[in-house]
Amino acid sequence: MISLIELKNWRSHLDTKMDFSDGTNVLIGIVGAGKTSILDGLCFGLFGTFPTLMSKKIKLEDVIMKKPHKKEKAEIIINFVLGDDTYSVKRMIEKGKTTAELRKNGKLVEAPQTQRVTEEVEKLLRINYDLFTRAVYSEQNQIDMFLTIPKGHRMKKIDELLSIDKFEIVRKNTVVLINKFFALSNEKKKIIDGLQAGSGMDINKTKDDLKKLSNELGRIESKLVSLKDNKKTQEVKLADLKRIDKRIRDINQEEKICIATIQAYKADIDKLTDLIDIAEKSDSEFLEKINELEIEMKRGEESLNADREKLTTTRKLISSKETEVKIISEERVPKLKKDLEDKASISRKLKRSGPEKINEKIENKLGELDVIKEKLNRQEVRIEETEETLKQMEEIEKRCPLCDQNMTEKKKMQIINLKKARIARAIKLKEEFSKDVMKLNKDIINLRLKLKESERFETQLLGMGNLEEELTNSEIILKGLRSEMKSLLTEEKMLDKSVSLLETKISKDRISLEKLKSVYEKKQELMHKTRKIEESQAKISVLEKERDSFVGFYSDIIPSIENELMEVYGMEKGLEAKIEGLNRMIIEKEKESDEMEKRKKIIEGYETDAKKFDSIAEQLRLFETSVKLTQDQLRKNFINAVNQATDEVWNQIYPYNDFHSCRLGVEGDYTLQLLDDTGWINVDGIASGGERSIACLALRIAFSLVLAPQLRWLVMDEPTHNLDERTVRDFSVLLRERLPNMIDQVFIITHDPALEGAVSGHLYKLERNKGMNEPTKAVHMNSE
Repeated sequence: MISLIELKNWRSHLDTKMDFSDGTNVLIGIVGAGKTSILDGLCFGLFGTFPTLMSKKIKLEDVIMKKPHKKEKAEIIINFVLGDDTYSVKRMIEKGKTTAELRKNGKLVEAPQTQRVTEEVEKLLRINYDLFTRAVYSEQNQIDMFLTIPKGHRMKKIDELLSIDKFEIVRKNTVVLINKFFALSNEKKKIIDGLQAGSGMDINKTKDDLKKLSNELGRIESKLVSLKDNKKTQEVKLADLKRIDKRIRDINQEEKICIATIQAYKADIDKLTDLIDIAEKSDSEFLEKINELEIEMKRGEESLNADREKLTTTRKLISSKETEVKIISEERVPKLKKDLEDKASISRKLKRSGPEKINEKIENKLGELDVIKEKLNRQEVRIEETEETLKQMEEIEKRCPLCDQNMTEKKKMQIINLKKARIARAIKLKEEFSKDVMKLNKDIINLRLKLKESERFETQLLGMGNLEEELTNSEIILKGLRSEMKSLLTEEKMLDKSVSLLETKISKDRISLEKLKSVYEKKQELMHKTRKIEESQAKISVLEKERDSFVGFYSDIIPSIENELMEVYGMEKGLEAKIEGLNRMIIEKEKESDEMEKRKKIIEGYETDAKKFDSIAEQLRLFETSVKLTQDQLRKNFINAVNQATDEVWNQIYPYNDFHSCRLGVEGDYTLQLLDDTGWINVDGIASGGERSIACLALRIAFSLVLAPQLRWLVMDEPTHNLDERTVRDFSVLLRERLPNMIDQVFIITHDPALEGAVSGHLYKLERNKGMNEPTKAVHMNSE
């Protein structure tokens, strides 16, 4: 029995806690109140998933409450009782991840892996998610789920429910194995035929051919060794000749480069003849003059930088003073003048209507208001007293309530009319006084607003200070700034002239220095090229001596040696190819010999394998037949059990006499049938919506009793959508009085108030203001 469901931040449920008992428990509410969310939570709490999540219509993080306030995690707690033990499953969802725990009598059994917790729950309930959703839990408007399965597919769906489809998978896999073993046997037999077809080869002839090939191989290998020795001698000789030839060509090339270098440097020296006189100066004299010019330029640049810095500072001061003058003349002085005008205007306003005068008016109005309120209260008291007297007069029969004297009906009516007239006059005066109160309140509010404005003016006037003195001081400061600017502008002109003169002098000194450095560099270049000419002439002498050492060498012999080597390479390749071919032939002959020795044994082995594969295939054929018979018998046992249960259920839940029983028939595929006086008829296309629903309910209860007898639970979401009013009433009686005899605990989710009469356990009313995005409220109603 499920004893508790607790939902926190689950869909529209902020903190919903519901207790349940045996019998029929009903949750009722309008569309969108959060009813189905409770069943989804029940399913998720037990098995870690629910139908819309399994079908990927929503993501796991979508179940966490998003409005009116977004939550970071959700939590579900399910308590259920098995025997004498109480179990509690708790699942937490945070950012799409889940953790879970299972407790038995308060003691932790498994945590935090959700799959491990689910497996423990399935062991305890002896039912998994698929069986729960098919045998126990009926989704919204899915009480007739069986009839929604297309004809021709029902047996397959029921097989999946019972896991009988696993037998079909085993049978099909067995057929595949049978075919595979027969194919292996045929393959072995074909190989045997092929091996037997080649069994006529002569092994003696093969061995003789192998000996001849080995002798020929030895002769060619000996010839190849001699050829390689000759090739190596020729290669060494050719390499020496090529090295000498290359060195002679390199010497000639280097000599040409040295001659070209000497000629080029001599031409460059001829172009530098105009420097002969200057070149007579020593390097120290050149460097001393260059140093003097650099020092003079450095001093000039230091003076120039100093004057430039002074000029920049002066210009910044001028800019700063100009800014101050502009601020004072264009902003501060005009503002002070305007503030003086505003000050005079505020003083005039305060003189006309100051806070004292306004406070006096407010006090007068408050006095008037108290007087009017007193009059208003008197009228309200008068109305109340007169109405009370009038009520007494209307209730009396013949005696006056004041003097206890007899009173005629006419006199009574006269007094009543008089009282009513007084009430009407008092109400009229009350309305007039109420209008006066409203007007006075409005006047007082306006006066208080004027008082605040007047007080603000006073504060503003105090904050203005002595504006006349500030204006005079600003004009004096402005005059001083203009005088300072005049002096700074004169200094700027002097510094500008000094900078210009220094820049001209430094430019002339720089030209002289660059010219002097250019002459010095050309002198160095002249000396460098003279040394290079001497070095090249010395190198030519060394190269000529080395070339003389190679006298008697002729390069014409190199091509003839190369041709001889090419012929040797060709002969070597030819011999290697013959050796390779002979090796391949020898290997083939050796393989032929080995294969002929092994062929007989292989044929015998293949024959043994073929017989074994044939035997296995025959045994698998027998197994496949047994699986098919077992599968058919399981279906038959299931049909018998379900039909026995539906027959018992039907007599208790169907309120009329036109149909006597219900069963699951087999006509190629499963079909739901009803028994009337003419015999069995199919529900499809014949029974009314209500009859279909009751037949499907009987089948649903039978499935629950047959497939989950240990639980005896039934969960239905909106089961009455096809039932008429009378059938709904009968259905309520069924749920309250007869169904508890077969099912221990029933959960009904509905929007139909008529099902309140079905309650034998707990009744909850789910309320939610969707327009205000309020969370769901589960109100526990009286279930008796």
